[in-house]
Amino acid sequence: GLARLETDVLAQKPEVVLINFGLNDSSKNGPQEYRCSPEDYRRNLEALVTKTRAAGAEPILSTVTPVLEEYYFDRHPQEAYGGDGGVQGLLGRYNAVVWEVAASRNVAVADLHRAVLGGERELLRTEQNSGARDGVHFTPEGYRSLALEFFVTLCRILEH
Repeated sequence: GLARLETDVLAQKPEVVLINFGLNDSSKNGPQEYRCSPEDYRRNLEALVTKTRAAGAEPILSTVTPVLEEYYFDRHPQEAYGGDGGVQGLLGRYNAVVWEVAASRNVAVADLHRAVLGGERELLRTEQNSGARDGVHFTPEGYRSLALEFFVTLCRILEH
């Protein structure tokens, strides 16, 4: 995201930037092999917020959505997540980072985790709703839920 921010986002002169990272960042190859550690994730979010504001745009951070573990572990080594309380525990750590960065930088948060939680079987792609063993990517209903959460968050910003 940092590598593409200037050319793909800020060059378009946006007023608002939706910052939605974390699920891929949190994936692991081994017990201590993070794709992007929680510490690096924090630094990256802080840099995205700083650069976005420096360009005159308002950032909106988003929490990381839950996953369906029985599908997630088709692609990721389950043993890598034991020390983190499973993948949901690890996602909780990354979401805590989002909330901490948001609080310290006075940034709005679109709580995508909350928007999906409890509806994973309908909002995330499964064999039953899409024919795919996915559990991470969204169904059309899932995308509507995410869009609504971003919309509500944007409305809160515009009210102030």
